[in-house]
Amino acid sequence: MRVHLVLAGLDPVPQYQITLDGEDVASVDLAFPARKVAVEYDGGWRDGEL
Repeated sequence: MRVHLVLAGLDPVPQYQITLDGEDVASVDLAFPARKVAVEYDGGWRDGEL
């Protein structure tokens, strides 16, 4: 996913920690912090299906 986004001219931040009031509330696969966009993705490779 990250490679596809980078090849499309985007620059996602991998393994981004989201904080609220100084406390970590989530860890996301990819993020675009300036746009406040988080990306979570799953695929067969995670479950050993591929």
